[in-house]
Amino acid sequence: MSVRCAHPPCGATHDAARCPRCGWPRDASLVRDPDFLEARIDAIARRLPPHLEDRHQSLPAEVGVEAFQLVLQERLGLSAVHLRSGAPGHDALGDEGIASLAARDPDRTVVSRYLDPRAPGVLAAGDVSVCPAVGWRPDDPAFEPVWAELEARGARVLARTGVLATGHPGSSVLGEPLAWDPVCRRFPRLRLQLCGAGGAVAYEHVARMLAVHPSVRADVSGPGVRALDRWLRLQVDVDWSRVAWGNDGHPLTYPASLTLLIHTLDRHGAGGLLHGLLRPSPGW
Repeated sequence: MSVRCAHPPCGATHDAARCPRCGWPRDASLVRDPDFLEARIDAIARRLPPHLEDRHQSLPAEVGVEAFQLVLQERLGLSAVHLRSGAPGHDALGDEGIASLAARDPDRTVVSRYLDPRAPGVLAAGDVSVCPAVGWRPDDPAFEPVWAELEARGARVLARTGVLATGHPGSSVLGEPLAWDPVCRRFPRLRLQLCGAGGAVAYEHVARMLAVHPSVRADVSGPGVRALDRWLRLQVDVDWSRVAWGNDGHPLTYPASLTLLIHTLDRHGAGGLLHGLLRPSPGW
């Protein structure tokens, strides 16, 4: 009997023991089986570059998830992991959990702290993560002092885009990437990262943001693989030097996410993009 793949970014329908696109097992208990994970990593290891980077990782607020993250990033040889702090109420690891994890592996983790510009208080040092979909628009003039300070600091702003997952409070309309266009025009050196690349809905808008604003970057993390698929299938003009990959999910999904990335690129004859997505340039 056919089933829908339980790995959310994939969603393929199949009747195999494991998904032919991403390798996710029909038997969900195997996801936590060390031998299964090792076999899935071995299956893609030859395709991966040394010292690959995860440019957008967000973690569920789950007991023990930090230990899984440390094990997987060591096994995969990740040279850098950019951790995005989650919005309160969205079941994601927040500032405290992210900082605790980074302290255990400071040489390869880059931390972002959650920011709600409606009540910024004292802006923390370093990169910030934002989620307009919880109830605000980036182009609200009241937030201009926040963007001005972040631009002056050279901090990266990791902004969630695309449709919110089921059950998350907020409005996906506010996650529209083009809402950042007036902000980037007003603050052209603001280092904005459009997380998820707009997903299956706003991928074209993200491509245009990359084309128009030199300081904007995008990652094809989580549902962003659907944006990648549509860019390639529709031959959208994309500046690939400013696109990177990220996992954006439980550490146990790393093998499936990387397998799905490889499958998507190969299906469109674009395997040559793989190393650039996994090892973005130093100035990225």
